[in-house]
Amino acid sequence: MNIEKTETHSNLLKEFYQSYAQVDLDILKEIFNSMQARAYKRRFHLLRDGDPVVKHYFILKGCVRLYFMNEQGQEANVYFGTEGYWLSFFLPKENNITNDYYVECIENCEFLEITRDDFYNFMKKDPTVATVYIERLENMILKTLKRTRSHMSESAEDRYLEFIKENKELSMRIADIQIARYLGITPAFLSKMKKRLLH
Repeated sequence: MNIEKTETHSNLLKEFYQSYAQVDLDILKEIFNSMQARAYKRRFHLLRDGDPVVKHYFILKGCVRLYFMNEQGQEANVYFGTEGYWLSFFLPKENNITNDYYVECIENCEFLEITRDDFYNFMKKDPTVATVYIERLENMILKTLKRTRSHMSESAEDRYLEFIKENKELSMRIADIQIARYLGITPAFLSKMKKRLLH
């Protein structure tokens, strides 16, 4: 559902970019003007396995999860995004490239949406916009490496405690089943572990 863009939305986008670099205000205005504001209900999928990636999303309100189906046919969460988060898909720009992930709204959500072509054009137009994208990509790679190492060397309990430490607010917003899918354990195991930690 389309919603009206507001100055508050513009300021959120500006705050995001300027937390990384001094992006030209005129460029930020152009980016904002090229975007569409839309709202989606909880459980709506922005993306499904096999869909082409045609948009990027800036989250104004709500929480989303990116996940895939593992070899056992179970959902495995990769990351969560909340307010002020750019939901981008780091895939080659060729038009014939599709993805093998799902993106689901796990709360009622509002976004600023931009087409993938416009997104890349703005990066070409202003180097600081590209710099922000690259820095975000580097941060995501570092987080992925840290998580991979954690899964290979730490116990489920240690991974859970680290998740709560780093995502205190998020952990109170999302269901335990989503945390379990992120940690790679069953909801029943997470429940038993939480009870043990309380005693």
